[in-house]
Amino acid sequence: MKLDKSKIQKIVIISILSLIAIWWIYTRYIISDEAKIKKTIRKVQSASREMDTNTIMKYISRDYLDQEGNTRSEIFKALFRYERIYSRVEIKIFTIDINIFNELGKKIAIVDIVASVNAYGKNEEPAILFKKQSERYLFKIKFRKDGNTWKILEYLDHHPVE
Repeated sequence: MKLDKSKIQKIVIISILSLIAIWWIYTRYIISDEAKIKKTIRKVQSASREMDTNTIMKYISRDYLDQEGNTRSEIFKALFRYERIYSRVEIKIFTIDINIFNELGKKIAIVDIVASVNAYGKNEEPAILFKKQSERYLFKIKFRKDGNTWKILEYLDHHPVE
C-alpha cells in the first residue's frame, strides 16, 4: 500500500490542527493549581475590600489552625469585629510565590505574598492594621486543596519587607 504525497500532507495538517486544538482547550479550560490558588487569593482580596466576611470564610479551611491557636471560628469572630470597625481593607499585591507539594496524601501549598494592606474606618479615614500605612509586608500562608478549591489552612507569618 502506497500513500501519495497529498494524503500524507492531509494527515500532517490534521495532526497539527488536532494538537493546536488540544493545546487551546487545555490552556483555556484546564486550570493549573497555581492559577486556582491565585484565584482564591484574588477572591479573598476582593472580599476584603468589601468587608464581605461570608465570602472570605468560604476560603478558610474547616481545619484552620494557626500558630497562635486560632481556629476557623475565631477567624470568623475577628472578621465580624473588623466589619464593625472598618469600611474596607485594600490589599495591593506585588508578588505571589507558590510552592506546591504533597503532605500525607494531600496537596499543600506554601504561598509567599508581598503586599501592602491599608484599612479604612467607617469615616473613610486611614486606619493602621500594621506598623505603617502602605508598607510592604511578606505574608506566608499555607493552603490545602479541598476538592477542586484551594483553601487557607494556616496563617504562618508576616513581616515588613525592606
